[in-house]
Amino acid sequence: MIIASIVALVGIFLIIQRGGALAWLTTLMSVGMIAKAWFKPGRFDTLWVLGIPLAAAGIAVLTLQYVIGKWESGEVVELSIPTPQGTHIARLWVLDINDREMLYYDAPSDAAQALLSGVPVGFKRAQVASQRKPVARTVAAVNEAEAQSVLNAMQDKYGALNDAALYYYGLLGQPADNVELLIEMQPLP
Repeated sequence: MIIASIVALVGIFLIIQRGGALAWLTTLMSVGMIAKAWFKPGRFDTLWVLGIPLAAAGIAVLTLQYVIGKWESGEVVELSIPTPQGTHIARLWVLDINDREMLYYDAPSDAAQALLSGVPVGFKRAQVASQRKPVARTVAAVNEAEAQSVLNAMQDKYGALNDAALYYYGLLGQPADNVELLIEMQPLP
């Protein structure tokens, strides 16, 4: 029962921090096992209690491998973003819209602050490294038509690869403090 309680607490923590179907499922199954062990103990309770977190961990690992494999198969650029905690590396898909290099990034808050401030970042595309100025806006600040055009362009260019991101976030959730950004990469003056 101690293991099931720990797994339930970890699941609750993940629900608060990330959400996602896997955190909810693990929490509900752990609470169910606690209730079963409390009201009607059985000889297989230990196997179930150990099996739940192992199955959840296995699903998470397989999901990560699937999604990372899909993400890396598109045209990926690498940003080196200076933050107070050090350099943050982000690997993102790039879109060419009206001769502009556009990126969508669900960024951690420290990287989002750096990008929104316009600090120059390292930019690597097709193995060519340069410094660029990001002109970043939060998705919430962008008009709906522009945001939709970027999402449509991403779906047109990446198709099923784009769906892998939706699968990832649906199953594993996303950090609560992330900031969705649209970024235009401009050459330094």
